[in-house]
Amino acid sequence: NMGTRLGTRHTETRTEVDEKKGFLATTLAVWEDSGAAGFWQGVVPSLVMVSNPALQYMFYEGLADRLKARHLASRQKNNAATAVVLTAAEVFLAGALAKLGATVITYPILLVKSRLQAMGKSTDQSMRYAGTLDALRRIVKDEGVGAFYRGMGTKVTQTVFAAALMFAAKEEIAKAVKLAYVQMMLKHKMKRL
Repeated sequence: NMGTRLGTRHTETRTEVDEKKGFLATTLAVWEDSGAAGFWQGVVPSLVMVSNPALQYMFYEGLADRLKARHLASRQKNNAATAVVLTAAEVFLAGALAKLGATVITYPILLVKSRLQAMGKSTDQSMRYAGTLDALRRIVKDEGVGAFYRGMGTKVTQTVFAAALMFAAKEEIAKAVKLAYVQMMLKHKMKRL
């Protein structure tokens, strides 16, 4: 994969970096190392990884709906008729848990994608795979299921906090836009009277 090759050049020796300057030299190196198939290493797992944000939003919406239902039940018990709005802390928590859930499910595919993309540089035959299914099968056989989650702590630390902030910011912006819209409509309605 071109992006992986360009992004991992800093790990190579100075001579190798000097030989690979830019896109064309990297393209030639991929071609020489793996042929046309080298340009597609890791593409299947990359396509599967598209499911991560979908899972994240599904988990977030499910958690948010549960929190809102809990608030609604509490308000009905107290005969309160106000709209149910989650606090920023609740949104942050739901966003963090949603990202954690999506990451736990998709991290094994991320690991396979990384290994497939890096295998062109590896001289270790145990790190060369025939494809996604071969990589999945051999990782389980040779390293055990736990290998799929090695290093996940770093990824979780990196992404969960960012996702939680994104959800909190999104909800706060949505609240502000709704409030501004309502105020604008009221102002417009007052002018018409």
